[in-house]
Amino acid sequence: MTDTLLSVANLSVEFATGGVTARAVDGVSFDVERGETVCVVGESGSGKTVTCEAITRLTDGDVAGDVRFEGTDLLAVPEKRLREYRGSRIAYVFQNPQNTLDPVYTVGEQLAESIAEHADSEIDQRAYAVDLLDRVDIPDPAVRADNYPHEFSGGMKQRIAIARALAGDPDLLVVDEPTTALDVTLESQILNLLADIQHERDTAVLFVTHDMGVVAEIADRVVVMYGGKVMERGPVGEVFTDPAHPYTRALLGSLPDGDSLPEPIRGTPPNPTDHASGCRFHPRCDHVVDACRSGDHPPHFELEDDREVACVHYETEGRPTTALDESGGEDI
Repeated sequence: MTDTLLSVANLSVEFATGGVTARAVDGVSFDVERGETVCVVGESGSGKTVTCEAITRLTDGDVAGDVRFEGTDLLAVPEKRLREYRGSRIAYVFQNPQNTLDPVYTVGEQLAESIAEHADSEIDQRAYAVDLLDRVDIPDPAVRADNYPHEFSGGMKQRIAIARALAGDPDLLVVDEPTTALDVTLESQILNLLADIQHERDTAVLFVTHDMGVVAEIADRVVVMYGGKVMERGPVGEVFTDPAHPYTRALLGSLPDGDSLPEPIRGTPPNPTDHASGCRFHPRCDHVVDACRSGDHPPHFELEDDREVACVHYETEGRPTTALDESGGEDI
């Protein structure tokens, strides 16, 4: 694909908390092409959600870098103009739909509010709300539009959240952990629904998750984050078949495969107020060498399969064996 819809370059987000500064996102870069699905994956606290919220400055943190949507720098435009992009061009499906739906208004009223904000002023808001509910497979949409959020199951609430995000017919849908609280059957239904919507509308999807199984099912490309940094990015097939970064390997190794028990990643994620020198992952890495422990976080090295990886083992020419050989690292 060559039609870049969103380009994020050197994005950083800092929060002042308790007299110290927490850098939750640190120099993140990636692109999203029109109509494709890019998954941002990593453990909790890796900076995935903050990265996505910073795209349209929804976060309270101090945001720096370059975020361009169809060439427009969203970090530089005035707040009034930015509102033209939120919802209508870039829409969000946030975590925990039960917390984003107002309990005192009917679902139809809440959808109508989004329609009034983002859609054509001449449209029949009630009819469009019912149509959106029908599109996300809510049974009896004309009747259920008059129900309140508490009258819907968790899976139905997630569908309503997706319907609300579609009110402005966005070009980019940012979906944050939409299947976390759902069982596997409902998870599959939500993923199929998103795929159908993407196919029908040619919508790009930026999908935040910690579930590598979901990534394998839906992604075109994947961005692996850890400690606010991008560890590896590239086509999902190449990343999953032959993971380049030790952290990516560790994430995949923590999945059950039916033949053996998953291997948990030892240690804990880094504190965003106190990042260690060198590679962010080195305190937990099985392949750490002296060069990993000092200096700045490694830069991104380009691989032949359209991938980039931030690991010192790729600094030399050719594909290294050190980061891939189980005996190649030092014990910590």
